[in-house]
Amino acid sequence: MYDLLFQIEWLALAYRSKRGLLSDTRHLSVDRPAEWTWLTQQKGAILGTMHFGPYSLGLVWLFHHYFAGRTVVIMKTRTNDVHERAAISRLSELGVDLRFASPDSVEESFELVKLVRRGAFAIVMVDLPHGYGRSSVAGTLGHELCFADGAIDLAALCQVPLVLFTTRSDITADRIEVAEICEVRRNNEPSRERAVKKVHRFIADNLSAWPEQWHMWTRFNEYQRRG
Repeated sequence: MYDLLFQIEWLALAYRSKRGLLSDTRHLSVDRPAEWTWLTQQKGAILGTMHFGPYSLGLVWLFHHYFAGRTVVIMKTRTNDVHERAAISRLSELGVDLRFASPDSVEESFELVKLVRRGAFAIVMVDLPHGYGRSSVAGTLGHELCFADGAIDLAALCQVPLVLFTTRSDITADRIEVAEICEVRRNNEPSRERAVKKVHRFIADNLSAWPEQWHMWTRFNEYQRRG
């Protein structure tokens, strides 16, 4: 059922009017608005989130309320799904200078780093499996699972905060929740290890509390530890 609701939300993002999309967010709120206001005052940041809850609607709300006029880069694998492409392109109508970077493209990844260093914000998924690059092992739900560390390494490379957040569905409303704001110092392994632990705890806490809201269960085998 939840997968069906998620697909409906992506279709709405693709084809509803801007006015309709903003109307859809009227029951959405943030739990720590002061921290989002603080974030918009920073030169740039990595926004780490999960394939979780109504995250597409959460991006609509955040772009409209906090990031209008700023450059936002979404790191995302290219898709052949016409509806998903249409949905993603609609985000550019919300007042942000929207760019995209594929994790498979070294050139686009370098461009993302340059943009963030100049003051852009990057949206990066922290719950991708190890096939997406350098990864680390997390004990999650009784399994040893491997999650890609791209968001952590980007924050270190760009020397900007890593903000971990989710958009979660409740019975009566949706809520954007900030879990952690991490500092990852460049070329500092203890700092990186602390960030890795925070990201793993962030993922595990959400999967334990609201497993039905994670969209990646059908790809669970990709997270299994190799060797």
